[in-house]
Amino acid sequence: MSPEGFGPEGSGEPRRGAPINLELDWPVERGGVAVVSAAGVDAAYLGGVTGGDEFRVASVTKLLTTMAALAAVDGGRLDLDQPVPAAGEGVTVRHLLAHAAGLPFETSGGHRPPEQRRIYSNLGFRVLAEAVAAAAGTSFEAWLAGSVLGPLGMAATRLSSRRGVAADPAAGAVSTLDDLVRLAEKDNRLVLHTTEAGTHRYYMQDGERVYRFSLGSQSTMD
Repeated sequence: MSPEGFGPEGSGEPRRGAPINLELDWPVERGGVAVVSAAGVDAAYLGGVTGGDEFRVASVTKLLTTMAALAAVDGGRLDLDQPVPAAGEGVTVRHLLAHAAGLPFETSGGHRPPEQRRIYSNLGFRVLAEAVAAAAGTSFEAWLAGSVLGPLGMAATRLSSRRGVAADPAAGAVSTLDDLVRLAEKDNRLVLHTTEAGTHRYYMQDGERVYRFSLGSQSTMD
């Protein structure tokens, strides 16, 4: 994506009133980007990619898992302050959602008491998914499909195995740019910018929400 329409190079912030120029110049063989705003959807592709091509979306998976957990809360199946014994003493659903449970990034790390430090945790989201599944009385995959993916029309999105974890709810989702656009269009609470390097930015443009998703075949997102 060219910098026209955005702030200082590398900032990823749109300038007020500036047009967005979608021109991909990335060091990847295949990729795509979509910008979703109140004015509509702008998309560009690289290397013959289409909106229906599948990519691993890494930790964007956590967004889907969060939405599935909140659907269980909204349905009265789960409470934000419900203890999750499998995550440790005093840990609640709220802690897991906020990366405040004290769980390490992966299983090899140390465990801290909750609320002492915010630690970005794949392990925490896997424990969260188990708690959601138990509360829903079904597999997490089935709950995610029924509560999030189906209602949003994200038929091409699914959980896949990642680093030995089957249907990984922390970073295992496979999706398409078309499905991510559907997510942005239908969930007006979301303001998310994801790049192939795994960075996330949240911003507003001219008082309207802007959603920007990027996918690349050499993704390093985790």
